[in-house]
Amino acid sequence: MKKPFEKTPLMEVPLSAGRRSSLDFSPQEGTELLYVYGLSPLNREIKEWLRRDQKRQLILIEDGKKSPSSFCDRGEIERLLGNPQVQLIDLNEKNLERVIEEGLYRPSECLVMPGKNRLFAHHLSDLKMNAEHRASLHRDYGVPFLKNVLENSLYPAFSGQLLEGRLSGIPAIICGAGPSLEKNLDVLKRVEKKAVIFAGGSALDLLTKRQVPIDFGGCIDPGHRLTPCESPLFFQNQTNPASLTQAKGPLIRMGPSGGFPLERWLIPRLKPFDAGTHVGTFLTRVALFLGCNPIVFVGMDGCTSGGRVYFDQKEDPKRRDSIETSDRFGHPVFSRPDFLLGRRFFEHLARENLSTLFLNATEGGLSMEGIVEKELQEVKKLYFVKKVDTSSLLRGASVCPLHPKIAPLFKSFSACCKLLERSCCKLLEQAKEQVQPRFEEAFFEEPFYQFVLLPNWRVWRVLLQKKEIVAQMIDPTFEKWVQQLVFFQTVCQNYVPFLQR
Repeated sequence: MKKPFEKTPLMEVPLSAGRRSSLDFSPQEGTELLYVYGLSPLNREIKEWLRRDQKRQLILIEDGKKSPSSFCDRGEIERLLGNPQVQLIDLNEKNLERVIEEGLYRPSECLVMPGKNRLFAHHLSDLKMNAEHRASLHRDYGVPFLKNVLENSLYPAFSGQLLEGRLSGIPAIICGAGPSLEKNLDVLKRVEKKAVIFAGGSALDLLTKRQVPIDFGGCIDPGHRLTPCESPLFFQNQTNPASLTQAKGPLIRMGPSGGFPLERWLIPRLKPFDAGTHVGTFLTRVALFLGCNPIVFVGMDGCTSGGRVYFDQKEDPKRRDSIETSDRFGHPVFSRPDFLLGRRFFEHLARENLSTLFLNATEGGLSMEGIVEKELQEVKKLYFVKKVDTSSLLRGASVCPLHPKIAPLFKSFSACCKLLERSCCKLLEQAKEQVQPRFEEAFFEEPFYQFVLLPNWRVWRVLLQKKEIVAQMIDPTFEKWVQQLVFFQTVCQNYVPFLQR
């Protein structure tokens, strides 16, 4: 049976230490977690690295139930596994996700032993970035996200889910704001309505300033505020409402990506629409949904160039979430989790939609496996051959606000607050009687618990109940429950100012 990572294309990331020999591998001093795929003797450098800091952890990963005796002599493996800093896990998705969640935001490296699939390091890196991306959606417990969703749901907008296939066969250019965008500004200005140009976020701001005609804008960023957009604007409800108030063209609403479960419950009429990790992936999905063909990427560098992340802007390449990698020319560059995951997203779309031609005309930055690279000028000659008409896109489409279930949400929130207060009141009595406390069954049936409290707990639990924290508890079962109770009350307190307005 194939392992999941065997389907994953090769990508240079910091977790790719497996490319070095296991004999001379030495973990970096700042590394706190070392994942080792394959049971083989460990060198002296790894053992010394582990010994120097009790907070460091070594995660040994092996296929199925392979006997530890294949690792080295039995005495050595027994001593190693007797060390509380060492874990041995079987290779499966559930185990990997668990150890990644437990090590969220901790500096890590991966060593792939000889004879093992080198793509494992890249698969592990993807899982780690995905976990951190999911966790980022629950900063501030999702309150700002909910504010945006509710406010934007009241805006009259066209329903994007009714527009499938309406631009069938029309070439689309998806513009990013990478440093290489400068090379193609003149070509973009001469497209002459023979392709539709999509741009969102920073790319929309930059191209508007450079007077490049934009056919469709896009925004999904909860924080970034767009400059006024005169073209039709595709958006999702988590978008900063200020971007919509400044829109001068029609608004087109797409469904939620699924990272915020409450939105699905609040507005069930909206069908899910996977937007990927940034506005470029969102607009690519939009173009594919509309039936555009070919789909051409421009300015999608996905990394720094000369210290720049965006064309016409500077950003510190040493920022906290920077990831060292190599561009298509083999030069060392820095990227970010959302860029690298976005690149995966593009590659996946290209593999899953073989009837659509994807072309990368970025002329710099990271390569995209399975996507042909061509200069934009050549693409223009080959595929932008006749003027296109987009006037029929919104013909017959309806404009209407949504009606989120605000009253049921408030009712469920109030019920959860009361049930938590009741649990708190019973706590001392249950502790005296040495009865294990439990939440009432009615609590688990409340939508506010299912779509707000529980998703937040799944993210924060791994940080609040780390092994070293639980190890210091006198009564772990009881104290972990109390910790969960306090956490739920904290989340509710953060929603009080908003939901009780």
